[in-house]
This record gives sequence, C-alpha cells and structure tokens, in this order.
Amino acid sequence: MKPYKRKVVIGDAVLYLGDCLEVMPTLGKVDAVVTDPPYGTGINRKSGLRKSGIAKSCYAGFFDSMENVIENVIPAIQMCIDRYGRVALTCGFKAMWHYPKPAHVGSFQYGAATTVMSCWGPALWQPILLYGKDPKQGTLTPDSFQRCNDSDVTTDHPCPKPIKSWRLLVNRASLSGEAILDPFMGSGTTGVACVNLGRSFIGIELDEDYFNIAVERITAAHAQGKLFQ
Repeated sequence: MKPYKRKVVIGDAVLYLGDCLEVMPTLGKVDAVVTDPPYGTGINRKSGLRKSGIAKSCYAGFFDSMENVIENVIPAIQMCIDRYGRVALTCGFKAMWHYPKPAHVGSFQYGAATTVMSCWGPALWQPILLYGKDPKQGTLTPDSFQRCNDSDVTTDHPCPKPIKSWRLLVNRASLSGEAILDPFMGSGTTGVACVNLGRSFIGIELDEDYFNIAVERITAAHAQGKLFQ
C-alpha cells in the first residue's frame, strides 16, 4: 500500500499528499531539508500532522501548549536530522526549546513595522534552527536574513512566508542542483523558491486544500522558469 494519497510531479518537483512520517522513509536522495513546521496546538488542523482538530484560523503568535509539536513535529524533524543531516527550520520562539539542540541558530530580522510577538512582547527577529554541516562553510555567508515585505504573499495559509525571504533561506542552506525536502509543505513556498533557484524539490503535505494550492503555485513557477539563478 502506498504511504501517500496522491503524487504530483512538476518538472524537478515531486509533491506528496500524505503524512510526512510515513512518506519520508520511502524517499530517495535528499541533500537538505528547509521547512516551516507548525508552531503549536493553536494553528493546526491537518498540515503535515496527525491527531489534530483545531482550525488554522486559530493561529496566534505563541501558544500555551506544545503537545502537537512534541507529539508530531519533533519526531518528524528528528527523522530529517537522522536521515539527511542538513536541516534549516523556522520554529517560533516558544517551540524552539523543544527541538533537538541545533548546530547553530540563525535568524530572520524584521523592520520596526513588522514585529512578531513573543511571551515578552514584540520581537524584531525570528529564530532559524540549523543542523548539520554548512554547505557554504568558509565563504563567510551571513546567517541572518532581512525579511522582505509580505506584499508577495497571496495564499490563504495562516502563516505564509514571503517568497523573497524564503529564497534567501533556501539559497543559504543549499547549493545549486541539490534536492530539497519540505516535510511540512503547506502552500508550497519552499517549492517555489527551489524552482526559482534551480533546486529539485520534494514536498509533503497532509491537508488536501493546501496541497492543491502548492500544486498550483509550483506549476506556475515552473512555467515561468528559473528566474533567480
């Protein structure tokens, strides 16, 4: 029996509708993982996770409970670290302490007009947990990423990432031609960034609505070609 409900191939991108914990053991070569996992019980109805019944419309900046992260997200990320080594993920402030100890912590940095919330109030940065070896070691590449305006965010996902910022992260965490996995694909921003930058992409998403949005966005990016290499 296949570990996924649906598989879509778009150029060098392969998208799976299914549970990442079931799909990942069947995958071939992956060079790096770049992902934005759910941050807590307050946000997730399905996206890449099991046993969750809270609507995505309940999204908030931080959460009182990390049960969903501990039960579902952390095992998936640990599998990524064990299988693939190099992982870059955005985690939110409160959830970050539940993840395995990273090799390094980078950040998205915000302007004063685009602050995010922490339990101590507004913050001007968001952590990026980095695991494994730096693919650009010795090049003195900075590990902070100025977050761009959200004007290029057009999806209905409750926590979409601006594509300009996500291209910076994908480019920092990988090399041209490598295969990138996003086990919590959501609306497909990592996949769009990979198409733009000349990386092959594997995406996994459990929510069919977001999976369909990702298919549309990555198809459109593929039609436009590799614009940002």
